Amino acid sequence: MNNYIFPFEKLDVYQMAVDLAEQILLLLEQFPENKHFRLISQMESAVVSVAQNIAEGKGRQYKKEFIQFLYIAQGSIFEVVTLTEIFRRKKLSAKKRQCK
Repeated sequence: MNNYIFPFEKLDVYQMAVDLAEQILLLLEQFPENKHFRLISQMESAVVSVAQNIAEGKGRQYKKEFIQFLYIAQGSIFEVVTLTEIFRRKKLSAKKRQCK
């Protein structure tokens, strides 16, 4: 079973979702501790949820079910975009801000 690849692992969209999650999580690790913890936690959940829903949907028996899980994954992407905009507006970033 070491070389077994699950069907969802072959999907480009799944691979892209995992790559996105990896990049976002790396950025979030650089955020200041104890600052906007709930927003960061929500971002972590949303970005990981994308790949999880693609994988779960691919494992369903019917194509309609898979499509429904893709819609759920799309909703999670929209959450990530919204949170990214909130972080941008709050001037939160992984880089250290300079004092004026």
